[in-house]
This record gives sequence, C-alpha cells and structure tokens, in this order.
Amino acid sequence: MSRCRVADLVVDRGERRVLDGLSLSLDPGEIVALVGPNGAGKTTLLEAITGVVDRDAGQIHLDDDSIDELGRRDIARRVASVPQNGAVGFDLTVEDLVGMGRTPYRSRFELSMGASDRNAVGAAIDRLGLESLADRPLTTLSGGQRRRAYLARALAQDAPVLALDEPTASLDIAHTREIFEAVVDLAGAGRTVIAAIHDLSVAARYADRILVLADGDIRARGRPATVLDSDAVETAFGTSVGVATDPITGTPTIRPVSDAGSERIHVVGGGPVAAGVIGRLADAGRVVSVGPVREGDVAAEAAAARDMTSIRVSRAGPIDERAIERTRRVVTEAGTLVVAGVAAGHRTIAQRLAAAADRCVVVDDRSETESIAALLDASVETATPDEIIDRLCGAPTDRADPEREHGSPPTADDPARSGQFVSESR
Repeated sequence: MSRCRVADLVVDRGERRVLDGLSLSLDPGEIVALVGPNGAGKTTLLEAITGVVDRDAGQIHLDDDSIDELGRRDIARRVASVPQNGAVGFDLTVEDLVGMGRTPYRSRFELSMGASDRNAVGAAIDRLGLESLADRPLTTLSGGQRRRAYLARALAQDAPVLALDEPTASLDIAHTREIFEAVVDLAGAGRTVIAAIHDLSVAARYADRILVLADGDIRARGRPATVLDSDAVETAFGTSVGVATDPITGTPTIRPVSDAGSERIHVVGGGPVAAGVIGRLADAGRVVSVGPVREGDVAAEAAAARDMTSIRVSRAGPIDERAIERTRRVVTEAGTLVVAGVAAGHRTIAQRLAAAADRCVVVDDRSETESIAALLDASVETATPDEIIDRLCGAPTDRADPEREHGSPPTADDPARSGQFVSESR
C-alpha cells in the first residue's frame, strides 16, 4: 500500500502554473529525492503534500485517506515537514522548537508535555547532535545549526512521512552526512521520506528513487544511476552534466561539465592509451571529461579514480545515439578533443566528435595516428602519449611533422612506438 499518492496535481500561483498534472506514489521505507532547477515546483509539491497550499486540481491521499477529509492535526500526525527557510521571530530555544513537533499529539488544553513527549524530544535532539544547543535561542544559531533543529522537530513529530525541503542547505559535509544517515535510519524503520535536494551527488548517494521536476511535471523517475545519466537532467538544468562513480560509495557523482569553461579537455577512447592520457592530463592539473567510455574499461577506472566527469556506456554492444549526442555537446563546450585509443569500429564516432571540437589531437600507437588523423580531418594534430602535455600546453601545430614524414623508426624510450600503448585493449 502506498503511503502517499498524488494524482493529476495542478497548482497555480497567480497567472503561473507551477504544477501541471503531476502524479506520484510514495511507498513505506523509501527515500525519494526531488531534483530540478529553481522554480521547478519542488517546494510547492512538498507544501501540497503537507496541506499548506491549496490545489487547483488533482487528488492527494495519505494512506487511503484524502487530505480533503483530514484536519490539520490529522495531517500533521501523518506528515512532518522541514521547511526550506524556517522563520525565527522570537527567542524560541532549540528544545522549545523540537517540542513543537509533539503538538499534534496534545489537546489544546495540555500546556505541558507528558513523559512520552519529553522522551521523543530528547531522542530527536540526541540523534541530531544538538545536546549542547538545547537551551540556545534559535536566533543565536548558525544557518546549519538551525536546519538541524528543524529536522529534530520533524523527527519528534513521529509522522510516517517526512517532507524535507533542502534539509542540508547551509550544512558542511560532516553534518550533511549526519542528517542523511539519520534519514536512512528512519527509512529503514519504515518511514517514507520525500526530499528536495539541490546536490545531485547527495541525491544519488542516499535516495532510492529520484524524480526530476521541470516545467511543472516529472520529466524522469527511477533509480539514481539511470535517471542521473539521462538527457532529462541536462534538459531540466539547461547544462551538460558528467557522471563519475564515487570510488568509495560506488554511487554516481554528478557535475556540470560546463563549469570548467573553455580550458577543459575532453578525451574519447579507451584502453591503456586513453588511461595514460587521462593520467598525464590530471597530473598536469588540466580539467578533463571523458566519454563515451565503457563500464569496466581501464580508461573509465582512471577517470573515476580522479573524480572526472564521464559519459559511460555498457560494457558491450553498440554505443547508442543518445550517448554520442551528449558527448558531442560536451565536446562543443570543452573546445579541445583528444582522441586516444579509439577502436577501429568506433572511429566514425570519433569523426563526428572531432567535427564539434575547436581543436583535435590524436594520440595513439605510431602506426595508427596518421590513419586516424586522416579519417578525422586534415587539420587535426597528432601526438604520442609523452608529447600530449607539451602539445596541449603549447600552440597548435600542423599534424604532420618531419620525423613522421620521414618514417623514423620506433625507439625504445617511446611508449607508443614500443607497443606499450595499444589502441584495441579493453
């Protein structure tokens, strides 16, 4: 049975339609992340679920009951919320605020908390590490401390559904982890959590499902690894994103690749050649994105180890058009493309990507560079793995050089010539 169901929800704010026919279902024990650009309707959706804003159309059910049939106290017993910006107008202490979470369980004539209320408040304060702040007025707290206090109030409310609006805004890494570990524990105990989260990597790490909101509706939904590696995220946020795998958690790490600006270099290819280029560029302090690259490829592992953004594809099978188009957009933003270790069957993909780049450098085994360069364009440059840093840090040069034109034989100290880098390795 769904803990919360939203069907065909419409909410207007003046002349603007904020939510336009949105539907979703929330199950017990799951964490659902709402992601999307500012103004996408995340806060409005949470406020609708908690009954704070009026609907213009659609239905919302908590368990099997319509919220239209529930009073404010009944809704508060079923849904606890953490607002994005908790207003503080007087010197309420942390303990007082957390105690307000017990209000739905007391009659209007009960002025003091009973033993069960005090136990719930104490447990919530302890869980969020607020013991030393319990007697402090909220007006004296930092923004992050205040966020933790409001979450403690929601915990004390003991509702089966938690609606969290940017619960870790203004928090450092340690307190972000602390809050979401508490949220994970609550979900493990059967509570349902729906949270608007601005950090896509945090959403990927802790959420069971992700909903991408844009233009008043859900544009994508599903498991983090699937949703965050989709065109829906790029469309919703209006920027290209890259996906790397966190080497510790194994969850996706998301980053807008356009943030790096024109100094970024994109590497396409795989195997030891691409992995070597990725390592050299990283050691030189260059900002690098990678892809499309196959899961499990040594180049993918090299990118993940350095927390680089990457466009990943499955271990086998053709590379789909969606991944190619995403990569083309990334290459356009980067400006510089390095083609390294491209397998023979994928050279037409490299050709398409080279057409989108301002500058293209081919790095491969000496026997392959000229044929690949000729396939891509007469104006591309070529380099050995050892030459790549000097080539990219210096001025562009013509792809042909006297040594190559005269067919100088391989030397033992040239990794590409000696066979140390092989373009077809996987």
